[in-house]
Amino acid sequence: MGNNKANEKAGVALFFITITRTVILYVLVIFAIRIMGKRQIGDMQPGELVITILISEIAAIPIQDLNQPVMTGVVAVFTLVFLEIAVSAITMKCLPLRRFFYGDSAIIIKDGVLDQKKLRSLRVTGPDLLEVLRGQQIFDINDVAYAILETNGNLSVMLKSGAQNVTVDDLNGRPSDSRMPCLVISDGRFIKDSLSICKVTKDEIESKLRSEKIKLKDVFIMTCDSERNYNIIKKNRQMKRLFTAAVLMIIATSVCIGECVFMKRTFGSINNDIDVIQRRYDENDPAAEAAIKELSDHWDKYAKALSLFINHESIDSISGVLATLPVDYRLDEHRFRSSVETLRFMLRELYDTEKGQHRRLVLKS
Repeated sequence: MGNNKANEKAGVALFFITITRTVILYVLVIFAIRIMGKRQIGDMQPGELVITILISEIAAIPIQDLNQPVMTGVVAVFTLVFLEIAVSAITMKCLPLRRFFYGDSAIIIKDGVLDQKKLRSLRVTGPDLLEVLRGQQIFDINDVAYAILETNGNLSVMLKSGAQNVTVDDLNGRPSDSRMPCLVISDGRFIKDSLSICKVTKDEIESKLRSEKIKLKDVFIMTCDSERNYNIIKKNRQMKRLFTAAVLMIIATSVCIGECVFMKRTFGSINNDIDVIQRRYDENDPAAEAAIKELSDHWDKYAKALSLFINHESIDSISGVLATLPVDYRLDEHRFRSSVETLRFMLRELYDTEKGQHRRLVLKS
């Protein structure tokens, strides 16, 4: 009967632990996706897709395996979020690295001419292209002036002037054209491929910047078309997302350090209880039995908190040794002393192991 009640209590505790872990990791993943930006929810770059898949997989591990500490998943998710934001910030400054992570957009129709070589290199067939155009309500490929396959897999299309919808400029006698603006400067750096596409030279761009009294390093985006129509957007030097990532990593590191302090105090308190029991036992003090009960109560209280970031099997093993102490105390001196030494050894091994793991996590953070 007693065993059945104990099993029921263990089952209920396991149920609530699973629910608690699921809620914690659910909120964490939602928070991580929001930090990385809205682009994660819509069309994703290859690197962003990889990060999102990894986050979901890592978050699932502590939910499925209750022996895995929750904080292992938390720190791993924060690390992935920091990597994604850091890579995004670095690729803004380094175009070769951006091409490596995200690739380049590809112009497959230029001035109404289909680039069949480019289409084959992208492994896109003619029917595939026509299907995507029909999805954008374009049924005649001859109406297309430019078609660009973006790095996220979407197809951007600019229609020829005769196929475009009527605008206010058309009604006012200023018909729209089909000249495509090209990105010639991105974050203070020239885009060489775009210069050749819009048939403009680097000297012309620099001359335009001088006439506008703008330095190259202060340009966030500059576009130009074949008719030399320019659009310049200056930089806004705010680094809010990178700052947020740094704050998150500081929080994660602080949590790891806090866990280490908590474990040190917890194991120190438990060892003090064991010293009290050992001393009273050596002195044949009847209060030793009460001290054993007090130790078991302390451990039950600490075990609930420790289960968040320590392997459940280790906690259960220590609980098992503690459960035998009262029996060994009454029956056999040798077994009692052996159990006490075993308990000390297990606590020391567990503390050293967890301390090493947390030190590595802090260094990685």
